[in-house]
Amino acid sequence: MAERRMFAIRVIESDGFLDMPAITQALYFHLCMAADDDGFVNNPKKIQRIIEATNEDIQLLINKKFIILFESGIVVITHWKIHNYIRNDRYKPTDFLEEKDKIYIKKTGEYSLDSNVNSVQMSYQRYTRCHTNGIPDVIPTVYPGKYSLVKDKIKENNFL
Repeated sequence: MAERRMFAIRVIESDGFLDMPAITQALYFHLCMAADDDGFVNNPKKIQRIIEATNEDIQLLINKKFIILFESGIVVITHWKIHNYIRNDRYKPTDFLEEKDKIYIKKTGEYSLDSNVNSVQMSYQRYTRCHTNGIPDVIPTVYPGKYSLVKDKIKENNFL
């Protein structure tokens, strides 16, 4: 899990967010801090108990569409892509693939369970190809002919 997270002002200063009680807002911030790189949290009940939030607080976040709750108990932060941009070399895909397959991304960047025309299924988004050890593959660019990008640069600078 990452050490740093960002929050978009347009979400946390929206009327819908500010109309919620302070404990519900705090629950949202704690869920965001505990989320993986795709915005999934597998222990929302634990976080709820730690900050002494109630079931009504979680339900309010669901009703106002700040989180999506799955039958498995896992939640996803609806505005995750708006809040956080994670570089490809630091991105670690979520372990919750079954839930990820149910999520769509709207053009606004919000997660949704609705598969409308303006959405892209999240499981089809590609961030980077990685070996099993997590190191990104290096895909060399090869142009038609016998020279690669590196050889072309060397030739261009008269090193050959």
